[in-house]
Amino acid sequence: MKSVNQMLKKKRLSWSFVIIVLVPSITSSVYFGFVASDRYVSVSNFVVRSPQKSTSVSGLTAFLQSSGFARSQDDAYVVDDYVMSRDAVSELEKTLDLRKIYTNPNIDLFSRFNPFGFDNSLESLYEYYQDRVKVTLDTTSSISTLEVRAYSAKEAYELNNKLINMAEVLVNQLNERGRRDLVVNAEKEVQDAQKRVSDISAQLVNYRNKNQIFDVEKQATIDLQLASKLQDQLIMVQTQLAQVQAVTPDNPQIEVLTEREKSINQQITKIKQNMLGGSDSSLNQKSKEYERLTVEKDVAVKQLAAALATLEQNKNEAERKQLYLERIAEPNIPDSAIEPKRIKNIISTILISLILWGVYSLLTAGVREHQG
Repeated sequence: MKSVNQMLKKKRLSWSFVIIVLVPSITSSVYFGFVASDRYVSVSNFVVRSPQKSTSVSGLTAFLQSSGFARSQDDAYVVDDYVMSRDAVSELEKTLDLRKIYTNPNIDLFSRFNPFGFDNSLESLYEYYQDRVKVTLDTTSSISTLEVRAYSAKEAYELNNKLINMAEVLVNQLNERGRRDLVVNAEKEVQDAQKRVSDISAQLVNYRNKNQIFDVEKQATIDLQLASKLQDQLIMVQTQLAQVQAVTPDNPQIEVLTEREKSINQQITKIKQNMLGGSDSSLNQKSKEYERLTVEKDVAVKQLAAALATLEQNKNEAERKQLYLERIAEPNIPDSAIEPKRIKNIISTILISLILWGVYSLLTAGVREHQG
């Protein structure tokens, strides 16, 4: 009876060894040794930078800063996310026919995209793409490393190079969008301010043509000076008249001086009415519209100057925020397949199978001992 139990024990162990160790090991050896397709890996490195100064002065950052540029890590995350996005997959599908690349019949069944034709959707292609493309960012140097896996060296290179070109297009779009947000609105404000100045200047010209006067303030000054001179003449005439009347009351000059006094008074009254009268033709009334136009023009000119200053500032800001994608290492055309790691994968399968078989053996031994 004891010998029968030992035979059953050995049989169970042998079958467990075959199922847990031999079958996976043989399958792995056959697949990785004879079936698995060679995978070529194309690698490139790039950095996203901007002209902004950086306080860090180590490594590649110091080199970029010495050239007037600083790394832009936040924007590097944007570029990296785009490379791994569905939009990137859609663009690759349009330009390089991504499905055709990864559904080549020469690719082994387990590595090929949609081998049985059950799911040819973009979402499925995107999930497959994420296993073949990898981008990592070194937070110290802000250098991104792009790795593309394909089943021919040429296709791996073409995909990598296309992704870098797409990333450059994205950076240019970000620059254009930033420039548009900063500059276009400022340019619109400048145009509006220029139109405002032009309109008010035209109104001022029309006002001068209509009223036959260039500057109300200067005209008022001239009239005041004329009134002052007439006032001096009036005083002289009145003085002469008083003297003549006192010395020779019948002197014929009295009538002449009286007429002259009257004429000067009329001129002074006319000037005062022209300056201070209530009619629309008086300088007092004209000055209201003139001052309004001149004040509006001064304000418009100041607004134009402020808008021009803002535009120049925004242009400088847009230039300062320009991004550049600098290729540190161009995509390479791999001269040999480095994946799959055939020997490594076979050995790993054997070791994992032995560990699992050992765990299974310990568990079954414990159960038998407990039952006995």
